Amino acid sequence: PALTAIAPAAARAALRYRERRLPAARRRARDEGREGARFPWESADTGADVTPRSAPDPNGGTIDILTGVAAEHVDAAIAWAAHRYAAWTGDEAYLDGPGRPLLVETARWWASRATIGEDGTAHLDGVIGPDEYHELVDDNTYTDQMARWNLLAAADLSDSPEADRWRVLAARFD
Repeated sequence: PALTAIAPAAARAALRYRERRLPAARRRARDEGREGARFPWESADTGADVTPRSAPDPNGGTIDILTGVAAEHVDAAIAWAAHRYAAWTGDEAYLDGPGRPLLVETARWWASRATIGEDGTAHLDGVIGPDEYHELVDDNTYTDQMARWNLLAAADLSDSPEADRWRVLAARFD
């Protein structure tokens, strides 16, 4: 979104980068037993996740790096960027074209990722939000609310029965 405000052409180029990597994100979601698309924290040119899984620590041991596994808010950030690009540049046709799959496929991810608790509320457990110093957090506010927003924004773009399910799920996030 910052690029959209400062350099719309650069923002559009960044979105094209994500569009080209959508097939890899779909494969990753399938590989994780989910629907939709799951974009990586760090991406190779192919769209594959290349986030290191560990690094040496100063004492000769290793430190687990969990961002590649649990920084799932990237999906909602991509959807938000696509939506903001369309709204702020006036290129609303973008959401009828190449931007639509970015919102819809990430919503499918959230719908398959969320769990419903005994109290009927939706949960995203074991995530890393934008504060990367707190790992494997249950119900991270940013991640939950961005997933909620993503579900609603994608539902507004779709007239399928799936959209109704997304609205119901979004209402279950606190």
